[in-house]
Amino acid sequence: MNTAVLWRLFLGDFRERVRGGRFLLITAATAAIGTLFVPGNAGYNVLTVGGYRGVYNSAWVGASVALVTSFFLSLFGFYLVNDAIGRDRQTGVGQVLAATRMTRATYILSKATSNFALLAVLVGVLAVVAAGMQLLRGEAPAIQPWPLLAPFLLVTLPGMAVVAALAVLFESIRPLRGSLGNVLYFFAWLGLVMVSMNTTRTDIGVLAVDTFGANLLVSAIRDALLSQPDVTGSLSIIESGTGAPRTFVWNGMDWSLPLVAARLAWVPVAALITAAAIPLFDRFNATPPIRRAPREQRTSDGPPAAGRAEAPAWLKRAPEGRAAFRLAPMLAQELRLLLKGTSLAWYVGAAVLILLTFTVPEEMLHTFRLAAWLWPVGLWSRLAAKDYASRPEELVLGAARTVRHQLPAAWLAGLLLALVTSSGAITRLALAQSWPQLGACLIGCLFVPSLAVALGAATRSDKPFQVLYVIMWYAGPGDGVHFLDFMGAHEYTLQAGMPLYFLALTPMLLLLAGYARRRQAYGGS
Repeated sequence: MNTAVLWRLFLGDFRERVRGGRFLLITAATAAIGTLFVPGNAGYNVLTVGGYRGVYNSAWVGASVALVTSFFLSLFGFYLVNDAIGRDRQTGVGQVLAATRMTRATYILSKATSNFALLAVLVGVLAVVAAGMQLLRGEAPAIQPWPLLAPFLLVTLPGMAVVAALAVLFESIRPLRGSLGNVLYFFAWLGLVMVSMNTTRTDIGVLAVDTFGANLLVSAIRDALLSQPDVTGSLSIIESGTGAPRTFVWNGMDWSLPLVAARLAWVPVAALITAAAIPLFDRFNATPPIRRAPREQRTSDGPPAAGRAEAPAWLKRAPEGRAAFRLAPMLAQELRLLLKGTSLAWYVGAAVLILLTFTVPEEMLHTFRLAAWLWPVGLWSRLAAKDYASRPEELVLGAARTVRHQLPAAWLAGLLLALVTSSGAITRLALAQSWPQLGACLIGCLFVPSLAVALGAATRSDKPFQVLYVIMWYAGPGDGVHFLDFMGAHEYTLQAGMPLYFLALTPMLLLLAGYARRRQAYGGS
C-alpha cells in the first residue's frame, strides 16, 4: 500500500467534506445540542438515580456528555458519513480514480479514515462544549483535563471508529447502499445499545459487546450513586423533573489497564470491518453497459441514438398545449418513476403484508401494521429527492409550473403508495367500524408523503427522511411515544387527539416543500 497516495486521498476527501456551509452548520448544531447535555434548571436531568446526580465537576461532565455523545453520535454519525463513496460515484470522481493505479485497499482505508476524522472533529467539539458548560454551571469550576477528556478518548472515539468502518462496509455492499442499509443500521444500533444497557456487569464478556462504552460508564456511575445511603432505583439517562436533584461528588473512573485495553480493542475491530469492505468494493465498475439503439432509431449522419426512451405524450406537446395541466398523465409518470427499479421481491413482500394485516388475529395486528408502514420507506424517500439523485433537476426545475404541477403529482403518488400498502388495515378497520382508528390511519397516509416531499425538496436528499421516519416509526407507533404516533396505533394517542396535530402539520409540510422547490427553481438557493 502506498502511504503517500493514502495520505493524499484522505486529506483531499477530508478537506472536501469539512469546507463549506454544510459542515459548519452541522458543527454548530452539534455544539448547540451539546449544551443540552449539561442542564441547569431546565425541567430535565441527565444521568440520575433516585433524584441524585453528580456535581458538575470535570469527571461527571466528561462522563455524562461522553455517554450521551456515544449514544446519539453513533446513530446520526453513521448517516452523516456513509456517503463518502456514493459522493464519488455521483460526481464522477470515482471513475477518474478507477482509471489510476490506486488500489482498493488504499481507497477504502482512506474513506474509513476520513469518516473517523470527521466524527472525531464532532467529538472534539462536544468535549470543548463540555468544558465550557462546566465553567458556566459553576458547581466545580476547576477544569481537570484527564477526568474530562478520558471518557471521550477511551469510550466515545473507539465506538466512532467502528461506526466509520461500518459506514464504508455498508457502502461497499450494493444492497446496503440505500434505504435498506439505513434501516438495517438503525436496528443494529438499537440492538447494540439494548445489549449494553440491559447488562450491569463489567467483565470481559460484557465489554466484548459494549461497542459504544455504555455499560462501562453506566455501571461505574450506577455503583457510585447506589453507594449513597438513601438512593434506590435504576439509572435514567434523560429524566424529566421540575425540582433540582440532590448531588454528590463523583471523581471519575479508575482507568485500569484491562479497561483501557478493552476499549482500545475496538480499534482493531474497526480495522477488520474496513478490511472486510475491501474485496466487496467494486472499484466503480458497476456502470451498466450502453445499449445500442434499434436500427430504425439510428441517424444516417451521426452515431446511434443511444436507445433514448420515447418522451411521454405530455412532454411532446407544444408549449401552449402543456400549459393546460392534466393530472392523470403527470401522476402516471410520477408513479412510474417512483416504482422504477423496484424488485419483484418488494411487490411480493408488500402483497404479503397487506394480506396479513387483513387476516391475522387482533393481538398480532399491531406488529404487521408496523411492518406495512415501514416497508415503503425507501420509495417514499424518493418522492422529491429523485429529481436530484440522477441530476435532472435543471430540467425539472426549469419546467413551467413545476411547483403547481410536478410537486403535487409526486405527493399524490406517495399518498397512493401509502393507501395501497396500508389497505389491509384500512379495510379491516372500516369493516369493524373503528372510525377513530381509521381516521388516524388515513391521516397518517396524508402525513408521511408530505414529510417525505418536504424533506426531499428542502435537503435534495433521500437520507433525512429515511432517518427521521424510521426514528418516528419506532418511537411513536412502535414504542408508544404519543406525540410521535402519526398513525394512531395506540388508544391513548387517539384520546389525546394527536392525529389532529399531524393533520394540521400536513399542509405546513407541503407549503415548505413548495417554498423550497420555488427557491431552487428561481435561483434562491
